[in-house]
Amino acid sequence: MDFVFSIDYLLKYKKIGLLFNTNYKANTMNKSVDYIFGNTYNNTLNLFYMKKLGEKSSLLPYIGSYAEFAGIDIENKKYEVNSGGKVVFGTIGLQFFCYQFKIEAMYQHAISNKLNGSLQLETRNRMQTGITYLF
Repeated sequence: MDFVFSIDYLLKYKKIGLLFNTNYKANTMNKSVDYIFGNTYNNTLNLFYMKKLGEKSSLLPYIGSYAEFAGIDIENKKYEVNSGGKVVFGTIGLQFFCYQFKIEAMYQHAISNKLNGSLQLETRNRMQTGITYLF
């Protein structure tokens, strides 16, 4: 069982705003394999503009940053040196809201990549798309 803590804060003035999100995940021991993943922490800060397209639809382009920080894993009571580290991304995206749906496309460009050890794969750029039903 792991524990996730999250804080979201939205600051908006007319059509422009800032969205801040932070998450912390406290991992617990998997006793069957004597392994615990390092705790993780991530932050998002996005500047957005909201454009109403109609009574029930709007467009929200945004730009910002995303950072991930991961602690070192522990296996058999020893630190796993090829785990943990931090990465920072620049983010650009677009959200379209229509009735109770959100369609999103986002691109994250890796700016800084400081992973521990020599066996971890270098984190590259990311792209994400999705559809969400809001209720």
